[in-house]
Amino acid sequence: MNILANHKYKYIFSVEEVNALVQAGTPFRDAYKIVGAKIAEGEFKPNLNVNHTHVGSVGNLRLDLIKEKMEANF
Repeated sequence: MNILANHKYKYIFSVEEVNALVQAGTPFRDAYKIVGAKIAEGEFKPNLNVNHTHVGSVGNLRLDLIKEKMEANF
């Protein structure tokens, strides 16, 4: 099971929602307010499909690199 699919983590994806609105042309302050209002009203429905490529992002944590560094230090 993907831990992020657990309902208790859904608000992690609020940042993704804000970013999507900003990339679509909404000013950041407005996007932040829109998503905040959805959360406050219980209407926030997170999009669990993220496609990040940078190391450390959701879906690309590269835990193998962290483990390698930890093992090298012990």
